[in-house]
Amino acid sequence: MRKKEEALFVHREGGWQIVRVNTIDLFQRPEFRRNAWVQALCARVPWLYVLEASGGGPVLDAPPGHFTSYFRCTFRRPYANPFIEDLYWIHEISHRDTWRVGGSHESPARRQKHETWHDWAKRMIGSELVASVSSECLPHFIEGVREGSFKHPIWVDRFIAEPPSELVGDNLAEWSEFMRWYGIEESPRAWRANARKDPEHARRLIAGERQRILEGHASHNDYVVLQVAGYSRMNHDWTVLFAMEDVGYGPYYDRPAFRCIEEHIGKNDPDDPKNVEAHLRWLNDVTPTLRDLERMGFPLTYQLPFACQARSFAKVFTRYTKDYGNAVFFR
Repeated sequence: MRKKEEALFVHREGGWQIVRVNTIDLFQRPEFRRNAWVQALCARVPWLYVLEASGGGPVLDAPPGHFTSYFRCTFRRPYANPFIEDLYWIHEISHRDTWRVGGSHESPARRQKHETWHDWAKRMIGSELVASVSSECLPHFIEGVREGSFKHPIWVDRFIAEPPSELVGDNLAEWSEFMRWYGIEESPRAWRANARKDPEHARRLIAGERQRILEGHASHNDYVVLQVAGYSRMNHDWTVLFAMEDVGYGPYYDRPAFRCIEEHIGKNDPDDPKNVEAHLRWLNDVTPTLRDLERMGFPLTYQLPFACQARSFAKVFTRYTKDYGNAVFFR
């Protein structure tokens, strides 16, 4: 049964609230909660601000694809399949892991003073690569996860299959040569066994192959690879949208959305407990009022932070989902 957290902030008109949740408590399945790799991720990112329906209700009518984790209030998105919901949390926690202040990345306060849009876009897409590998690939090496998650083919299947099939064919000698190209001297069987013990073991090879797809090495005869490439282009579209659209209302109405976010995080690092109130006030400031919604012709479901960007990106997300979604597998 889900633990009930006290709301830090309630937006009564919009019907949502912000709660602070321990990340390990977000997971439903024991395969995730008991796994050392997942526990290590949660130790690095011990909590999240979670945006959910007021009163802790199960569903908030969220715009498709609205990436609220970037401005430090992650949507609670219920899924019918608990394995898939847990993979969603891996994805969002992994994003936060790439943005940790005091970790391996430059502090937001220092960065936002000199970062160009191009630098920022590369950083965002790099974060997405880490989060995608961490959620769409590595967890499936954990015993029981692949069987419980998707009922259709996914890209990582070609790495976990026995024997290896679609990657370089069934020839184990070719597969071993391919692995040595990444500096991996283990046999394919040993590599898989070690990845099942610790999914991080598989990151070098899988992230390298994922990067090759993003650089244009995508077979037009392989729909699953085209899915990866297509959603990568969608990530680029997101970075352009957040640069070219201003917030559109409130005290930051004429600021490019990504600048508004970077400037706030640079001044009020949300990971610092003393900045909680400032962060919550800012989230309220970047949420439209009812009058704003009426002026813009937006429905009430868009009374959320960065509503203009949510509305615009929902169209982009819907288009890519139509072109590269999974529905075709079930025809």
